[in-house]
Amino acid sequence: MSGTETALDPRGFERHGFERHGFDLRDGLGALFRHARPALLILAAALVGAGIYLLLTPTEYTADAKLIIRLGREKSAAPINGGANQNYMFSERAQNVNNEIEILRDPSIVRGEFEALKRIMPLGDLGQPPEEWGAWLVYQGRQLVRAAKAVKTWIVDTARIPLEAVGLLRHLSPDEKLFEAYLASFKVVFVKETDVIVTGFTWTDPTFAADALNRLLDAYKRRHVEVYADETPASFYAGKLERARAELAAIDRQLGKYLKGANTASFAIEQQNDLGTLADLARQKSAAQIEREGVETRLRRTKESGPDRWQPTPPDADPTVAAFDQRFAELRTRRSELATRFRPAAPEFASLDRDLTELARQKYRALISADTTRLAVLAEKIAAISNIEASRRQAAIGQSDASLAFGRLGQQKSLLADEIAQTQRRIDELTTGTGLDSQSVTSSALVARAVPPRLPSGPNRLLILGLAAGLGLVAALAYVALAEILAQTYRSASDVARSLGVPVLAALPLRDEGRAAPRRSRAPGLRGATA
Repeated sequence: MSGTETALDPRGFERHGFERHGFDLRDGLGALFRHARPALLILAAALVGAGIYLLLTPTEYTADAKLIIRLGREKSAAPINGGANQNYMFSERAQNVNNEIEILRDPSIVRGEFEALKRIMPLGDLGQPPEEWGAWLVYQGRQLVRAAKAVKTWIVDTARIPLEAVGLLRHLSPDEKLFEAYLASFKVVFVKETDVIVTGFTWTDPTFAADALNRLLDAYKRRHVEVYADETPASFYAGKLERARAELAAIDRQLGKYLKGANTASFAIEQQNDLGTLADLARQKSAAQIEREGVETRLRRTKESGPDRWQPTPPDADPTVAAFDQRFAELRTRRSELATRFRPAAPEFASLDRDLTELARQKYRALISADTTRLAVLAEKIAAISNIEASRRQAAIGQSDASLAFGRLGQQKSLLADEIAQTQRRIDELTTGTGLDSQSVTSSALVARAVPPRLPSGPNRLLILGLAAGLGLVAALAYVALAEILAQTYRSASDVARSLGVPVLAALPLRDEGRAAPRRSRAPGLRGATA
């Protein structure tokens, strides 16, 4: 304690109506200087802890390599021209990149190369100690660091035992721990707005980091080929192609038989000829039927007129019928001549009228006979046309059936031709793909193989030390503030004056005696003073 020290009762201020003053810079600096030693110890402890952490944490090196992802042959075979697929390449690019990232992140990549990585991993043997004293000191320091790391590993493993016993953690063998370390060291990062994937491998040895990354990338290319390789062999499509060609040859033979059996070079031409013939027969039959109806009508009218009436001669009448008109004209002319010389009752007139009546009856019989004969001829003609039409129609139906069968065979031939073309393209694609797979040609291109890094990637010593210093400073300030809050003593007369708001009139000095005098006074606002 200082030369004069008084103890403050906080409740005394309230009883006497005094108030505390606010915090000022002088109080803060005073408190800081009063607790400088523990504050510096806290700051030093933080820095020492950071130093120990950096000492026990090995220097890490990260080897990296970049992959550019393109539209691979496994996607480029799809149609991309026109329609809804015109932006196919752009829509598939992001999916291509994500697919490659998932292949890279698959643990099987590391698991497949585990034994190879284990064989090339450096053991970290420091060798024999050097004779030069400076190098010897460095050697011994590294030995101490290795011993400290071994202790740290033992502590961590010992702390895991109860957690593994209750099932919170799984026990890992040395190989499993090493596999997990490899898996955690292999990083895959996608660069946004690009088609680039950045891969990296972090290890304490730069050469091993580069070699391990190159081995993992080679394993990834092999896995990419295995994933996208077509499992269907080209021999399967070759057999399918042979079967399709055999079926096509059989269809060609059937088509030839149809054409030869129908005695035609083209079913389409035959169909057109049949349709033309049927149309012509239909026209002839219709004309004959119309003519028959006309003859029947004329015959009916002739019969209705009777034999005693002179019948008009039809335009298409037989010449023998037309001769009656000439004879009738001659008799009429003769009668006119007789009318000038004889009376109507004369015998000459009677004889001539009997001749005219007989001539009309003869013409009537001739017309009836001619029309009847014409009707018989027309009936035979219509029957003949009907028979020909029926036979031609039946032939056309057979021809149509043959044409339909021929058309179906033609469609099958077209489908088989398309199937043969597609199968041939598939065989060509598989042949090309097999060649590309044998050369490990994929949609990802390695920009450059990884090389051992020259500069370490971690730990960030300046950052860790800076964070340790900042946390230590905060902890030290927290300690000083807590110590001041918990302290209930006045350090000087000025503290009393500032707290009570009145000047200090006197201070009792402290004395060191064998028997301590009473240390507390009953002055208002003070618990006591040491005398």
